[in-house]
Amino acid sequence: MKGQIRVPALCYVNSSVHLESLNLQNYEILPCEPMHDLSNHIDTIFKELHHHVLPEVAEILNKCFNLVCGPGKDKKRACDMRTILIIAADKLRGKAPLKVQQLINNLVEMQHILYNPDYERTPRNILRLHNTTFLHSILCFEVLGYQPKKITRRKLYGKYFHNLSTHAPMQVRIISGQSCNAEDEERTFKAITSITKSTSSNHASHLIGNVLIRLQCEDAFKEISIETRKHETDGNIRKLSLALPNFPNTLFPSFVLHKYRNYWQPHLERISDFLGLALMFGWNSTVKM
Repeated sequence: MKGQIRVPALCYVNSSVHLESLNLQNYEILPCEPMHDLSNHIDTIFKELHHHVLPEVAEILNKCFNLVCGPGKDKKRACDMRTILIIAADKLRGKAPLKVQQLINNLVEMQHILYNPDYERTPRNILRLHNTTFLHSILCFEVLGYQPKKITRRKLYGKYFHNLSTHAPMQVRIISGQSCNAEDEERTFKAITSITKSTSSNHASHLIGNVLIRLQCEDAFKEISIETRKHETDGNIRKLSLALPNFPNTLFPSFVLHKYRNYWQPHLERISDFLGLALMFGWNSTVKM
């Protein structure tokens, strides 16, 4: 916002203006953006997981990836990565090691909760997200190790992993994950790029006016609106998820308590306000010995 790379858009006319005069002195950036964090984390998990599984399991992962993002697709969208994850969770059942399957299943659960609308942001789902993200972190260490083989440690355990494991559950306590997504705006960027490439003369005086007019025309005459495409995309992903079983309550294996006891105590402190409700209703906080 303060123009470390380029001048902020709202300060473009006068680059010396103070953010206070634009009422942006308390501008807040969300600690977790589910769309970007999930899609990029799924991408890094798939890139690294190939080097930690048997060849036949890696082949299944490759087929799932190529089915959605084959050689003819030049850009991977967030909905593509969500689709790949669900297909992989289904195709790996009974063929992948238990911890690998649990790693993928946990990502599916995290994705489901973070894309839930606000009316499904219940104490039960918030607690489940806390437990699922914690167990997912442990499984990443178990399956992928602390030192990745394909990508760098910073890439795998960087901001996307950190945002999902640390910030996402606390953020969902306040606002639903779906409310934080900007997928409609991202689709507009794609339309702008297409219009600029195919209809613009690339002169500065022609770019903005041409884009605005054509966007308005497309929105006015297009039979399928952006909102309709969004519901169709989410509907297709939900249909694919019907092939998956209903996941049981989160189970913490005994090795988590023994091997990762330094992580277990802080996790209990984070969910301490839920423990009374969890014991009362039997909510997803089971330790499997």
